[in-house]
Amino acid sequence: YKYCVIDADIIAYRSAAAVENTIYELYDQDGDLIQEFDSAASCRIHQEEAREIFNIDTSNWVRKSRKVYGELDDAKKVCDNFCKFIEKNVKAGKYIYYLSGDKNFRKDVASVVEYKHARKSNEKPIHLKAIRQHLIDKYGARVTPDCECDDAIACALYQSYERCGVDTDVCLASIDKDLRGSVGIIHDFIKDEFHCVTEIEANIWTGVQALMGDPTDSIPGLPNMPQEIRKQYNLGNYRGVGEKTARKYLEGCNSLQEIYTRILEAYKGHYGDTHTYKDWRG
Repeated sequence: YKYCVIDADIIAYRSAAAVENTIYELYDQDGDLIQEFDSAASCRIHQEEAREIFNIDTSNWVRKSRKVYGELDDAKKVCDNFCKFIEKNVKAGKYIYYLSGDKNFRKDVASVVEYKHARKSNEKPIHLKAIRQHLIDKYGARVTPDCECDDAIACALYQSYERCGVDTDVCLASIDKDLRGSVGIIHDFIKDEFHCVTEIEANIWTGVQALMGDPTDSIPGLPNMPQEIRKQYNLGNYRGVGEKTARKYLEGCNSLQEIYTRILEAYKGHYGDTHTYKDWRG
């Protein structure tokens, strides 16, 4: 490839998170430490076994958790290993790393629910900012203005498709499922797999996401498929709209316009021709 464009947001987050761990402590009714565990599940199993096997009253036992933070240098090593792995497995003339900037047009566009509201309570890894700077200093990572790095690498991939057709000269390196809406070659650098996404597959995936939404990013989809549409397209009587239902509904669509028209049909079937609501800002 001429270029490999890389989702450095994922590298930064995973590298910073790799040196953090949560320790779970189990205390008895007197406040004495019983044991430490590396997962909440193993802590729960120990408590259940104490109750069921040894007939111990564990009703007043308390589980507490605490974070253990590793060194920044170790996080940098993880980051460097990610970058070396990509550059070893994707042969390219140039490797371009992208990081998302602070501003993001989605924050202004989102109206039903605040964009990524579901993630606001999530604590970010303590070394994340330092690893982002490490990617900038060592690998020349570019910070995207007014958008996410996903947008920049998806645009680079599509521009290659417009220039070269299926013989693309750009490979995209990411594990983000959203980028299945990008036509071209995508390298999953966790599984070390290459995926060729055709234009129709990319368009269908974009349509599927428009129907089912993305709870992780606080993007609501269609709450439910109208009953008449379920009958017309033989979609069954399941509640909500999942990937399987969305894909079946979009079967036979061969262009982005056809996909859009069908999605619009479903939304109008649920909400009517007009829909009034109060946005998240009030």
